[in-house]
Amino acid sequence: MPKISFSRPKFSWPRFNEWKFPHFDFQSLWQNEKLKKNLILVLSLISFLIIGALFSLKEEATSQTKMRAQFLEIQNKVLEAQGQLSANRQDKANSAFKQAYKEILPLAKGNTLLAKDAITLKGTIEQNLAVLNRIEDIKDPKIAFDFNNEGFVPQRLSLYSGSLFFYSPYEKTLFKLSLGSGKSEKINLEKGVSFASGDNTSIYFFVAPDKILPYRNGKFGDRITIKLIGSKTQFSGLASLEGSLYFLEKDTNEVIKYASPLSENYKNPYKWIFPTQKKPRQAKAIEVTDKISLLSSDNTLWQYQQGRFEKTISFDIFPLLERLTKVSASPLFDKLVLLEPSQKRVVVVDSSGLVLKQFKSEKFNNLKDVVFSPDGKFLYILNGLVVYKVSIF
Repeated sequence: MPKISFSRPKFSWPRFNEWKFPHFDFQSLWQNEKLKKNLILVLSLISFLIIGALFSLKEEATSQTKMRAQFLEIQNKVLEAQGQLSANRQDKANSAFKQAYKEILPLAKGNTLLAKDAITLKGTIEQNLAVLNRIEDIKDPKIAFDFNNEGFVPQRLSLYSGSLFFYSPYEKTLFKLSLGSGKSEKINLEKGVSFASGDNTSIYFFVAPDKILPYRNGKFGDRITIKLIGSKTQFSGLASLEGSLYFLEKDTNEVIKYASPLSENYKNPYKWIFPTQKKPRQAKAIEVTDKISLLSSDNTLWQYQQGRFEKTISFDIFPLLERLTKVSASPLFDKLVLLEPSQKRVVVVDSSGLVLKQFKSEKFNNLKDVVFSPDGKFLYILNGLVVYKVSIF
């Protein structure tokens, strides 16, 4: 093999004392007023940033200390609430858990270690509140009827004489479903029905703006034109009791009473609530039992007797109410049912507003209406094109 040789290149490094550095004349630069001002501003900004960062770190440490102390305080409240529950003081336990739930919500946000602990504690509180507030989560509610193959889209339902009547202002058809036999029947109409309400004698279908179709003993009576109080009167609800009709006026929140359409006095409607009595700002639904109840937009129930305001019922319910859309009474007049589509739930309360049962389901994704069964033991829930039957007991 041929012999190959390499010669290493030689580098000559300058000596240290021979190195040359750039020269700045700081004295002359400092004498430049414009540059001097800019430099002072930059140094001031850097100082402020450093001081701000130090304060921020201190505030964050203080905030973390406060949050930890608050978390420990909430933990103690939960322990006290569990003690009340063990002592069978359910009302006090329920109030304590609700208060702890409100306080834990801000701490359960974020990805910090404290937030993870707060989320765990929040779950414990929710489990206790679910039991105390009688929440029943139904995975597969029983289907009573399915409209998917009927060519009919119901918007509301009413109960009368052992049958459910489904209707819509957009359908020129009534759909009757017998609860006893399960038989169904379509009844053709000239126009769609906006509201309906039944009592022990008849069911009355209202066709906007001013027509009443009475139905009793399996057949319709003569169509009746009612007198409107004002030329711009519009109704947003209807309830009936012992033949009398009570309409909720849309813009004024007045209750307009008509005597039975089967009598001659129906031609003389009047405002049932006395002018001096207070009314809700925006009523969404009406129900009549031994008193008249108006569901307000703030989720309270305003109750009247003999034209006079009696009381307001506020519902102490967990989870907190967002937007109730319907109130319906049991035929036995000892229960009310509230509909809340936004939280996919149906709430049963007694006449004083105390929660008796809550039904939640992922299947309740298009809640439209709800009524009690004739014996008050079941609920018929209209959800989209499906009717569910749920046992209260």
